[in-house]
Amino acid sequence: GYDSYWKGAAFQHAIREQIGAETYLAALRTLIQEYGGSSVSRQEFQALLERVSGQSLQALFDRWLDGAP
Repeated sequence: GYDSYWKGAAFQHAIREQIGAETYLAALRTLIQEYGGSSVSRQEFQALLERVSGQSLQALFDRWLDGAP
């Protein structure tokens, strides 16, 4: 329901805050270049973000996707 949409948007905002707006946009461009319109797994998305940003995002992904922020 509504909470699922809110959490997804809030998670994307948290990623952008962590890696910076320019890096976040670069990661989205890379996602489109590499995957086109295909869906990606959590692991693929996390790996792409980490590769583009040069940061480990494990704690962020664990907190948002396995926890209950």
